[in-house]
Amino acid sequence: METFEVEGTTLVSWTICVQAHNEGEALDEAQRIAGWIDLSSSLATINLAQHRIVRSRVKDSAAE
Repeated sequence: METFEVEGTTLVSWTICVQAHNEGEALDEAQRIAGWIDLSSSLATINLAQHRIVRSRVKDSAAE
């Protein structure tokens, strides 16, 4: 039996709540925090982690 190295990509959707003075500051903070995300496994090696902001909105505190 042979060992094969298989490459692929995975998309993960996430939401981070941050406090900020404006939307630009919130996006920067969320991008910085997303960089901390570490997906590790003994069976896989993460070669590249890229995070892209998709949407931003003010959190409705009444919905909690």
